[in-house]
Amino acid sequence: MSKRVFVTNNWTAAAIANSTDLPDNQFMALQGGGATQVIQIAEIYMGGQAAASAALQMVLARDAVVSGTGTLAANSSDVFFRSSATPLNPSPVAYNQTSSAAQPQRSASAYLLALGFNAFGGVVKWTVPTDEGPSSIGNTAPNGEISLSANFATASGLMNSHIIYEVL
Repeated sequence: MSKRVFVTNNWTAAAIANSTDLPDNQFMALQGGGATQVIQIAEIYMGGQAAASAALQMVLARDAVVSGTGTLAANSSDVFFRSSATPLNPSPVAYNQTSSAAQPQRSASAYLLALGFNAFGGVVKWTVPTDEGPSSIGNTAPNGEISLSANFATASGLMNSHIIYEVL
């Protein structure tokens, strides 16, 4: 399989409580395209663009509630790294907004990473040295979706980010 990159530019991370709806354009989520599809994360990057100091407590976590209608916002893309890669069937779902009332909800008990940084020019780059990064399987809760969002006790701040992942 080939690696993919999910990119979101110019988005504002803001405090979101556990087990509540993740608001459109305030998260990045990856969901399997089918019941047995495995997604493994290889890298997360976040670069701050805030106009003043803003300490962000970002969390990579499993979602307790998944959305069945996830879509990409206009400021986002999800593409193969290599242009010669073979399209997947079914395709994984990378999204940061939904087209229905069913919003994803971050689990209160399934945090995978805590990635804090200052959105006033700060940078976080987390990479997996081996093939043992966080993964999801399928497209239903509790293991079928992983999201990146701001913790409930954080400031808000503008940033760019990407998630590099592979479908196994």
